[in-house]
Amino acid sequence: MDADSKCQELSNEVQNWVENLKYSVYDADDLLDEFNTIANKPGTKISKKVRCFFSPKNQLIFAVNMSREIKKLRVNLDSLAENHSNFGFSELYKPGKSKKETCSYVYKESIIGRDDDTEAIVDLLLKDDSEMNNSFVTIVGIGGLGKTTLAQFVFNDLRIKEAFQGNMYWVCVSVNFDTKYTLGKMLGVNEELGFEGLHKNFRQKIEGNKFFLVLDDVWSENGREWDELRDFLNLGGKGSRILVTSRSQKVARAIGNYLIYELEGLSEEESWELFKEISLGQREDKVISSLVEIGRDIVRKCANVPLSIRVIASLLRNQDISTWQSLKRIDLAIMYNGADGVDGIMPTLMFSYYHLAPELKCCFSYYSVFPEDYRIEKEMLIRLWMAQGYLVPSSKTENMEDVAGKESLTLTASSSHEVEGKVSHIFIEDINNEHLANWLSSSNSPSKTLRSLLNNDYNIPLIVVDAIISKCSRLRALDLYNSFRTRNIPDTLGKLLHLRYLDLSDNTYLEMLPQSITNLYNLETLKLCNCSSLKELPKDTSRVVNLRVLDIYGCDSLTYMPAGMGKLTYLNILPMFIVVRDDDELKQDKKRKAHRLESTHQ
Repeated sequence: MDADSKCQELSNEVQNWVENLKYSVYDADDLLDEFNTIANKPGTKISKKVRCFFSPKNQLIFAVNMSREIKKLRVNLDSLAENHSNFGFSELYKPGKSKKETCSYVYKESIIGRDDDTEAIVDLLLKDDSEMNNSFVTIVGIGGLGKTTLAQFVFNDLRIKEAFQGNMYWVCVSVNFDTKYTLGKMLGVNEELGFEGLHKNFRQKIEGNKFFLVLDDVWSENGREWDELRDFLNLGGKGSRILVTSRSQKVARAIGNYLIYELEGLSEEESWELFKEISLGQREDKVISSLVEIGRDIVRKCANVPLSIRVIASLLRNQDISTWQSLKRIDLAIMYNGADGVDGIMPTLMFSYYHLAPELKCCFSYYSVFPEDYRIEKEMLIRLWMAQGYLVPSSKTENMEDVAGKESLTLTASSSHEVEGKVSHIFIEDINNEHLANWLSSSNSPSKTLRSLLNNDYNIPLIVVDAIISKCSRLRALDLYNSFRTRNIPDTLGKLLHLRYLDLSDNTYLEMLPQSITNLYNLETLKLCNCSSLKELPKDTSRVVNLRVLDIYGCDSLTYMPAGMGKLTYLNILPMFIVVRDDDELKQDKKRKAHRLESTHQ
């Protein structure tokens, strides 16, 4: 579906349809997860005796209930499917946004800064004494830094024009990267010409001639595609140069072992000069001095990114001081559009988002669960991604941790603290317990659809903890960090069939974990850091066979580890292991050692 890429264009009716589709997919995912859990969980085989017939685990009753749920889900999905074409959605995922095509022209008088960068790039292009026919230089940097502008400066530099005698080409690539498209753009021919005809024309025009090519806004990280294009470009004469602009280091590496120029933001002074020129211009009224002070504060929020500065400065042009003060107080991350309602920084940033693979979009959107300026631990974030099923290994030999390392994103997002309406994830912050309890018990509560509930060091009464566990049956991540002041937690915890992530860290009064926690077949992460009063782990901990993290650092009251820990074959994080031997075990160990010594001497 391409609904995600059209989200800003949708009516309320269509957005509701998309929302219902999302939660229907969640229902399907939870249903399959439940079926898979029951099928694989130890002790639930069909070979059970007849005495289990009336138990909650009865396979016949389970099958009937499952069948009803599947029928209900199918009716819902069929209804949604009937409407999708009415809203103009396509069935295949593809980025729905296209960027404005760039060209080589630039009006230099409107640009501030980048002189030093231009000199550096021109120097790299002209002084490269490579023996190869062509050589690449890739300009890499985040969106909005001015990579295209810098490439335009270089393209129009007199030294470049003289070196290549006008044999120069500009191709705006964006998401359309392939050899035929690139060669066709260079030659200025239409797409009707076949690949063979294109090859002949290209060879006739390029072969043996030194050329300069700019490939702007490239996204392809496919090394095979680059190899194919490079084979054609090698037809050019010795000394040919290709300048690439991209946001991704992976693109630069896919091209080959060539030069990379990492573009940085403007200097503070250049940022201010750009902002002042656009927002104030020749303005000389009485309030100018007050605007300058406010303006400098606003510029600092733009992080020296030229596009951000231009968008915000355009909004403030010819506005009064109250508008400037209002914008100063606003988080610039919520500025979606420019002054004309169409152009601005968010379309550029959203284009980056639309280009992400679906699973990466999920990872990125999960940032919104956390409050603004919240410091997120990388390890915690990876485990939460895993709990939601966002990380998918590309092969049987690749583990989840490897996938997480590749999928880590560097951007952040803001979030709202609203808990009304349909939600999938909640971060508890500055919500009083009465409000939380009432919300969980209300008829309109989305607790049944809740998949993450994370707490920010906020004390929650045990009765509310019990309500969370009882009402939020589909939770995959539950964070109760430093949340309660009791010696135990409700036994109902073991009913959270889908739970993958459980953090009980820093609950210093906690002495016992419920035995039912060993029913959490899907649990992957169990964090008990600094539970200093915890005396023991459940004796059947080895039943939690999917456990990957058991963090017991700071559990100073633990006296032994339960038997069978060797069965936890996925476990890869265990900060400490407590070994305790009684006298009988010690005697037996000495006998075994003596026997081995006797065998050695013999």
